[in-house]
Amino acid sequence: MGGKNLQKYEVVELKMKNIKIIYPILTKKLESEFPNQRDIPEIFLFISYLKSLEEEGKINFKQKNNKNKKNLFIPASNGGSIAALAILFSLSQGHLTFVREPTNGFGPEMDILLNLFEDVSIFKERLKIINAKKFNDTIKNKKFSLLLAWGSNKTKKDIEEIAENTSSKLFYFGTQISLSIIDLDELYLFDDSKKRRIIDGYISDILTFDQNGCTNTKFSILISNNKKTTQKFFNQINFFAKKSRFNEAISLQEKLSGLIRSSGLQNPQLMERKFFLSDRIWFIRIKSLYPNLLHDLDNIKSGVVIYKSVNDLKDMLQLLHSLPNFGRITSFSSQFSILQKEKKVSEYLSRDILNIGFSNSLNYIWDDVDLSSIFK
Repeated sequence: MGGKNLQKYEVVELKMKNIKIIYPILTKKLESEFPNQRDIPEIFLFISYLKSLEEEGKINFKQKNNKNKKNLFIPASNGGSIAALAILFSLSQGHLTFVREPTNGFGPEMDILLNLFEDVSIFKERLKIINAKKFNDTIKNKKFSLLLAWGSNKTKKDIEEIAENTSSKLFYFGTQISLSIIDLDELYLFDDSKKRRIIDGYISDILTFDQNGCTNTKFSILISNNKKTTQKFFNQINFFAKKSRFNEAISLQEKLSGLIRSSGLQNPQLMERKFFLSDRIWFIRIKSLYPNLLHDLDNIKSGVVIYKSVNDLKDMLQLLHSLPNFGRITSFSSQFSILQKEKKVSEYLSRDILNIGFSNSLNYIWDDVDLSSIFK
C-alpha cells in the first residue's frame, strides 16, 4: 500500500471513536510488503499480539506529542519483539523516543518493526533512531525520563553510567536463560501425535532465537530411568529439527566458538558431549554443577543445550534448588503441575513456569516490569 493511501487510512481511523488504531494500520502495511506470512511468521504473531493488547486496553494512543517526556532505548543487537513492544508503548503515549542502533545494526525483526513504526504518521515525529557512532554526541547534555536497555550482564555497568549522566530512571534487562524440564518417561507413554507436539514445542524453545533470543532454552533437565530413552529423544529432536521451519540454523562455526569460550565445556570432568557435528541441536551432558555454569550458558549459541539427567521428580526438585537463577522455566510433566498446585515448590520456581514451546512467547510483563504502565 502506498504512503498516501496509508496516511488517508490513518486519518479515518483516528477520527473514529473507540476504534483500534495500530493493529489494522500495521497489518495492512505488513501484508503489502510481505504477502507470504511464512516469510516472517514471528512478525505477524507480534502484530496479532498487539490486537489483543488493544482489546484489553493495555495499549492506547495519544495523538499529541509530549515533548517534555523523552525516553532512551538501548536494545541488544539481536533485540526483537520485547524491545520493540516497549518502544511502541513509549510512542503510543506521545513521548519522544530515542533508540540507539547497535554497532552491528538492528536484527532483521527489530529492523522490520521499526520501519513499520516509522511509517505510521502519528509516530514519525516521535521516533528518533540514533546511529551508534553518533550516540554520545546525540545524548550529550540531554535528560531522559526513562532508559530501557537490554544486554549481557557484563555491559550493565556502562548502561548505569549512561543512566546517571542522563538523569534517567533505569530499567536494565540483563541475561535471561530459560530452563526446560521434560519427563521423558511420561512423554513416551503418549501417542505419536501428542508426542510430536511436545517435541516441536521443545524445538521451538531452542531454535526461535530471532524474537526473544535471550530466553531460548539452553539448559534442560530430563527425567528418565532409561539412558536409551534419552538418546532416542535426542535422535527424534534432531530428525524433526532438520524439517522444522526454523531454517536459519546457527552455523557450525558459531556453535563451536561458543563452546570454546565456555570454560566448563572444555573440561571432560564436567561435561560429556552427546552430538554429531551434523546435528541441528547439540546436546552436552553436565556431570556436576560448577560456579561458572551461568556464564557458560550465556556464551553458547542457540542450538546448543546443556542437560542433566535425573531419575525422578524428587531428584529434579533437588537439582532445581541448586541451580542459578533462570529467566523462564518451561516444563512437560503432569506431576510437576500437581506439585505447583499443592505449593510444594518455592515461589521462585512456580512464578515463571510455562508449558514447553512457550519460552519465547510475548508478554508485556518482562522481568516483573509492566511495560504497559511505566510510560503512563
